[in-house]
Amino acid sequence: MTDETRLQIEAMLKEYRARASLIGSAASGSVLDQVGTVSEVAERWGRNRKTVEMAIWNDQLQARQSGSIWLIDLSSARRRWGDGESTRLKRAA
Repeated sequence: MTDETRLQIEAMLKEYRARASLIGSAASGSVLDQVGTVSEVAERWGRNRKTVEMAIWNDQLQARQSGSIWLIDLSSARRRWGDGESTRLKRAA
């Protein structure tokens, strides 16, 4: 097998794995289920909106801005603040 053929096969495998990963994500739920806005994250984790914004600005959360809306990767919020049950709601109960 030539180096060129090997590189072509590796490129095809990489593309195949990327597509399979997307299909797996879609099967387990929408990609939109994996992101939240600043307000949604603040409410879910019992934080102030400014706290969430500061975490974005300090690179403590993975986020992307779309227009004026921040879309935050919920797995990064879980890593930062735990499972997502608001501690404020637990205390109030």
